[in-house]
Amino acid sequence: MNIRLIGILNYNAKPQKYEWLNIHDIDTFVDFYLASYTLFNNCTDELKIGGIVPVSGSAPNTMEKAQCLLDDMKITKEKLIFKFNLMVDPKNISIIDCKSMFPEVCKKEECMSDVCADTQQTMNLKGQFAKNNGVGFIVNSIDFDDTKCDCKCNNPYPGFQAILDGFNSDAKGNVCPLFNRK
Repeated sequence: MNIRLIGILNYNAKPQKYEWLNIHDIDTFVDFYLASYTLFNNCTDELKIGGIVPVSGSAPNTMEKAQCLLDDMKITKEKLIFKFNLMVDPKNISIIDCKSMFPEVCKKEECMSDVCADTQQTMNLKGQFAKNNGVGFIVNSIDFDDTKCDCKCNNPYPGFQAILDGFNSDAKGNVCPLFNRK
């Protein structure tokens, strides 16, 4: 079976509608569309808890705002897949001791104030968003997830699992307190 996938949205600080892209003309040739929800905003104090790709809120760019572009393009839910990052984003790119990995944030208290990171709840919300607006999701940088349970979660890959739990309407399935930063 050949599956044809086309990436159609890489939302950033200056979102644009592609006037030349006529979904109606290409839809019969495409099985799925990929909307990359990875780099929406710069890391600011407002986004430290919840990450740079919020589902909603007062941030300049949110998943709900980006969804309006997809709705305007008339892409059907049955063909839409979302891409999410599984990494933290530093406020200061020169941070040496704080890598963009969840275990670093969990193990090093000093890293918690210098990064923007999702919580279990915001990851659940992303999964719910993918379920409500598409047919699935993929993750980027899964190797930055907590593969060795350094964050003392009940299983490896807790970030991926939290998105999957939200997608499957099981928002309390994977409990990982160290992801829930304050």
